[in-house]
Amino acid sequence: MARCGLAWHEGDREILRTVIFFRGDKKIEGCLACTSGLLTNLYSTAKNWRELPNGKQFNISAAHVHDIKSRRCSPDLSSTWVDRKGLGSDMRY
Repeated sequence: MARCGLAWHEGDREILRTVIFFRGDKKIEGCLACTSGLLTNLYSTAKNWRELPNGKQFNISAAHVHDIKSRRCSPDLSSTWVDRKGLGSDMRY
């Protein structure tokens, strides 16, 4: 068991997993709930209008597009997984 050392932690300080990252030269270590507000997302969650070549328009975020492009389905359609390495149609099974 670890302890969350951040001053704004509420409740029991005993936690199962710690998150460690560096901001500048300062090390920040705490629980996931306390550090989630300090981290930035790699892909934006703001929705933007997109238009396909066939004229269809929809509202979608960059994070959702990344999630869709990284999903993979097995050839027999029995299971799915998230591809952490490559994106797009270049992926070969």
